[in-house]
Order: sequence, then structure tokens, then C-alpha cells
Amino acid sequence: QYMGHREIPLYKFVLASDWEFFHNDILRNGVNTVCEVIRENRPCHLYLDMDAHGKTREEVLQSWECLRPLFENALRQKVKDDKIDIIILDSSSDSKGSLHIILKCSSHIFTNNVHCGAFVNLIGEVASGSLESKTAFEYVDLAVYSKNRMMRMWGSTKVGQDRFLKWEGVDFNFNTW
Repeated sequence: QYMGHREIPLYKFVLASDWEFFHNDILRNGVNTVCEVIRENRPCHLYLDMDAHGKTREEVLQSWECLRPLFENALRQKVKDDKIDIIILDSSSDSKGSLHIILKCSSHIFTNNVHCGAFVNLIGEVASGSLESKTAFEYVDLAVYSKNRMMRMWGSTKVGQDRFLKWEGVDFNFNTW
């Protein structure tokens, strides 16, 4: 399958160790679209995709900060005092605010992405209780909880675009990738 009328393949599957792939394909050969398949019926961390055409990075980030207490409070009911790491990956442009957010609990992982989606939908119901959080929740893409979903990884961009997922304050190298 090719993109448009050009000879740019949409998908390329590589069999390599993580180290080989990072050093040979990403660094040496410039592979810039790398996705992780969040497989059906496999455990995963909680993740969000927040997008808004015509909005800035700051507006989408402000929406996340509005929703963040709802997510943290709901997770706290399950994980109590465990550490919750929040990773915010940003691929915003001048015309679109775009964040990928991963919430990693030290002792809890979701059964699968369907459970993540159900959890996020419950947060959406809670968010509907106030105009501010309801408006903020409109930027959450609920379509990312389908089976075998491909999510771009840190340092990647969509095919044909130049909006790389960046992790502010963290160097892009094999140990952090």
C-alpha cells in the first residue's frame, strides 16, 4: 500500500532487536514513522490522544490540566499511594494542538485497551458535570481504543508529515526510547 501517487510505502515491517532497529533504522536510515501496536487482549498502560485542529499546544495542554485531577483521582481509588508517572508527548503544529499522554502506575496495568477506553469513557461522564471539564474532554480522541491500535512512538511523525512526537526535557536516545 502506498501513500498518494508516490512510491512511499505506508507500512514497512522490520525484524530486529530494539537496539538494532533504533541504531540501524531510526538513526542511520532516518525511519521516522514508528508505531507500537497496542494489541487486543494484552495489558497496557492508560493512554490518551488529545487533538484539536485550530487550537494551540497551550490550549490542548490547558485542557489536559483541567482533566488531569479527574484521571488521577480515579486512578488513586485503585492504586492508592503508588506512584503515577505521566508522560506527555507533544506533536503540535501552528494549526493543531496534539498530545499523547501516558499514565503509568507502578503497580497497576490495565487488562487491555478496551478497559482503558471504558475507563476514559467513565472519566468523560464525570467531566460532563462541569462546562469547563466537558469542553476539555472534547479534545480526547476516543477512537484510539479499538483493537490492535497503532500508536506513534516517541520521536515519530505521521507518514508525509513533519510533526514529531517530542518529550520535553528528555534526550532522544536508545536508553530513553
